[in-house]
Amino acid sequence: RLNIRAAEDESKLELSFLAMPVEENLKQGPSLVRLYEDYQQLVKQANLLEKYPRFVLPNGLKYVGSKSCKPCHESEYQVWSETAHAQAYATLEKVGTQYDPQCVLCHVVGMEYQSGFTSEEKTSHLRDVGCENCHGPGSEHVGTLGKAKTTQPKSSCLDCHTPEKSGEYAENEQRYLEKIVHWKQQ
Repeated sequence: RLNIRAAEDESKLELSFLAMPVEENLKQGPSLVRLYEDYQQLVKQANLLEKYPRFVLPNGLKYVGSKSCKPCHESEYQVWSETAHAQAYATLEKVGTQYDPQCVLCHVVGMEYQSGFTSEEKTSHLRDVGCENCHGPGSEHVGTLGKAKTTQPKSSCLDCHTPEKSGEYAENEQRYLEKIVHWKQQ
């Protein structure tokens, strides 16, 4: 917050600055909302999603999307499809941040890799937090009908569930893990 007021001699201004944390409870003033919307429009126009730097996956691996897992893992796919992870990209669309790489990174599959998500138009099969986020690229696994195991790179929950992005996650990991159980319990 920038405060401006007239100094005692009134020919000068006194400025003071107060850092305000941007948290959920920060009052949304119309000017702040417009500023953020303008920023998101600039991000979209700059096409930053497609310009995001990407690495090559090791050993020719590629991301194939969660629907590729469904034929052999139908039960797990069905349970996953009813979780918030399966709707992760829609949460960005709802608030207008689906073009911002800083937001999209945690709501899609493999954006930081060449065969990963680049845009809704080009790689819609990789939208949402899918199988390959946790289990790694699936091309070899799918191509060998499950004989080859999935491999790195794999994401951990804490790659996205940071205090800045997911404040309630810390110290509640077990409760959140229970929400995504999609494997058969032993």
